[in-house]
Amino acid sequence: MLAIKNKVPELMGFEILNIDKDKMDIQVISTQLDLDFNLMLRRAFLILMDMANTCHDAWKTGNKKSLENIFYQDFDVNKFAYFCLRELNKSQKIMSFGSSILYYLIESMEDLGDELKELGKTLAKIKPDKDTLNILNKVNELFRISYEFFYTPEKNKAVKAFKLYKEIYSLIDEGLGIKNKDLIKALISIDFSNRIIYHLTTMRLDTLKELSDKGS
Repeated sequence: MLAIKNKVPELMGFEILNIDKDKMDIQVISTQLDLDFNLMLRRAFLILMDMANTCHDAWKTGNKKSLENIFYQDFDVNKFAYFCLRELNKSQKIMSFGSSILYYLIESMEDLGDELKELGKTLAKIKPDKDTLNILNKVNELFRISYEFFYTPEKNKAVKAFKLYKEIYSLIDEGLGIKNKDLIKALISIDFSNRIIYHLTTMRLDTLKELSDKGS
């Protein structure tokens, strides 16, 4: 019951009316939201990018409050992601490529939001580290490239994303030799985020292959 209560506010167009001991009434307050799938997907992208930037900028300046408040941005990511998933269930022709890839993309974005939220909590507990800040800065650059590639898929961006991903992977591997437990935890979280962000690029490559197969 508590899990449902916490999740409903993340569903656009739904509202809890009454809660009893073993019953909860949920009503659709808008049968047709006047919202656009592409706009909501882009907003989810941009919020995630802002979360990643905050992890770097707020940690660098010692702004613990901003790191802890990333939690609220993750809430918005979930809200937009769930809306997009519902729209996909209603229509199979949202964008020019397959809905199965979009499902996976949106689920990955939701996972990334959860990971960045946890990273913010971890970074709020430790002092800024120069090498880790450098890694975070490169992750943010990778995210920007992946975002641009998703909407404008050009070969040079895909190549640059791959090289940057491998560079970040190597830097994280080197950094894991430190003895600071919390910093290792942060690096593991950054590594997971890095994998998801780069995967956004590879998923877009899959959509291009899918379009090419259909045209042949």
